[in-house]
Amino acid sequence: MNRDIRPPLEQVKSGLRLVSKMLAAFGTVLLFIDGCSRIQAVELPQYSLVGIAMVTLSICIMLVTVRYWAASFFGLVAYIALRCLIRGLLFASTNHISTLSIARLFAGLLVAALLTYRFTSKRYVVNQLDRITLVIAVVCILASLLFEDSYRSVAVFSVGDLCLFVSWLAYRARKYSDRKSHQSPALPI
Repeated sequence: MNRDIRPPLEQVKSGLRLVSKMLAAFGTVLLFIDGCSRIQAVELPQYSLVGIAMVTLSICIMLVTVRYWAASFFGLVAYIALRCLIRGLLFASTNHISTLSIARLFAGLLVAALLTYRFTSKRYVVNQLDRITLVIAVVCILASLLFEDSYRSVAVFSVGDLCLFVSWLAYRARKYSDRKSHQSPALPI
C-alpha cells in the first residue's frame, strides 16, 4: 500500500472535499425523492408545482455533477446488489418480501453495476451520452423506489438499465473503432 506523501493539511482538505461531494449527492437524492412525493400528493396543486420544480432542480444538479459521482455510483449499486442477494434472497421470508421481487431487483442492480464498472477507471472520460444515460438511470432507480413492489417499478428500473446498455454499446463501438484505426495494414510478402 502506497503512503500518501501530501502534507496533513492537504489530506484534510481532500477529505473534506470528498465528504462535501457525498453530502451534496445525498441531498440531491433527498431533494428528488421529496419532490416526487410532493408530486404524488393530491391535496394542494401548489405542492405538485413545487415538487416538479424540486425534481427538475435535482436532475439539473445531477447532470452538472456527473463526473464527481459516476465512479461511486458503481460502488453504491454493487453494494446494494450484494445486500439484496445476501439479505433479500436468503432471508426474504423473514422480511415479508417476495423472493421473486428481490430476485428482480438483484438482477437489475447487477446489470447496472456491470454496465457502470467502466466509470471506476481514472482514465475514462465521461462524455455527454454517458452523462445523460447515467442521470436517466439514477432517475429510474429512484423513481422505481416510489412504485415499491409492482410491475411499474420493474419497468422503470429496466428503462434505466436499457439506457446504461445503450451507453455501454456506444463505448464499445468507440473502443472498437479506435482499435481498428490504429492497426497497420498488412505488408505484402
